[in-house]
Amino acid sequence: MRVRARRDGLQARMASAIAVAVVVGLVVGAATALVLRPILVKGSLGSGTLILIAVVATALTACALISRKAASRLAGGLVRNLDLIQIGVRRVRAGHLDERVRLDSGDETEDLAEAFNLMTEDLQESIDRLREANRELHVLEQVKVDLVANVSHELRTPLTALKGFLELLDEGELGPLGLEAQRAISVCRRNADRLTMRVDDLVALSQMEQSWPDQLETEPFDLLQLVSMVAEVYEMRTRAKDIRLSVEAPDEISLVAGNEEQIERAVINLLDNAVKFTPNGGEVVLAVEECDHDHREGVLIRVVDSGIGIPGNELVRVFDRFHQVDPSIRRRFGGMGLGLSLVNHIVESHRGVVWAESGDEPGSTFFLWLPSWSPDGDAASGEEGVEDEGQRRPA
Repeated sequence: MRVRARRDGLQARMASAIAVAVVVGLVVGAATALVLRPILVKGSLGSGTLILIAVVATALTACALISRKAASRLAGGLVRNLDLIQIGVRRVRAGHLDERVRLDSGDETEDLAEAFNLMTEDLQESIDRLREANRELHVLEQVKVDLVANVSHELRTPLTALKGFLELLDEGELGPLGLEAQRAISVCRRNADRLTMRVDDLVALSQMEQSWPDQLETEPFDLLQLVSMVAEVYEMRTRAKDIRLSVEAPDEISLVAGNEEQIERAVINLLDNAVKFTPNGGEVVLAVEECDHDHREGVLIRVVDSGIGIPGNELVRVFDRFHQVDPSIRRRFGGMGLGLSLVNHIVESHRGVVWAESGDEPGSTFFLWLPSWSPDGDAASGEEGVEDEGQRRPA
């Protein structure tokens, strides 16, 4: 009931002011008529008409003056209260969520202030819950990272011993083997090597997530030489699948600053994916070019394949850990979904960007952009990274 009465406050005050103005106007008009009656009686018009005109004119004038004064006072109070609420809104917008507006006007502006205070309290509670949930999420994320790191390190020791004995068996150091045994040993060695690579990926990923970016040692290097070397390494593999590997690069290109070993690993992972998902007789293109991004000079690497392609709704998620576009892909091509996640971590640690594109036609294109090296600093780039997908693509 209190809120209802307050919601009618401004209307009631205005009605009261008008009523007072009318009463006062009539009283003043009547008093004026009594005072001027002797003069009006001597006029040409009838005394009754003149008195009525005097009363009405005086009453209207007094009513207008009083109503204007009352309206001005009401409007002034309303404006002051709204200014206080506006100041509170600005402070909340600036991050002062403990801001409260205290009004005792007894009208709708007090209701508005109370609603504002309730809103800020609810907002503060929501933010507190989000902060707590974010803290718990970080704790869980750290637990997951530690688990992956520990498991990976624990797997290394038995894998090393397994590979060592398989190598001795394969080379005949532990006695002669029949053809079937040799074939079985070869299969075991290949799968042990694959498992070792997966474990190495897990170890590298956990190191990057924990401390590697803070310990990154960078120096300028020529990306053209790195790309040429990676292409030579994959030449034999592409020939075995009858895949044509093309390298498109200018004669010279700007140096980039970074950890050459890690950048090489990123390029290898992209090229490895391209070759793995391209069918026999397909084509893979490895291109390098100068390219600006977000007002920064840099170098862009493109890896184009003619493989199975990526659905549009999966293009962003392909860089997530352990993500596979289709579960059948793991059965057909192998892998754990770590290669692109490693690429993403490496590139972000170098203040670069990486993204993928895939259209209706078969095949995909992966882009890796790195800032150019500058003699005045490590790289001709700012400290800020890319925050959303809309900013990922070079200009």
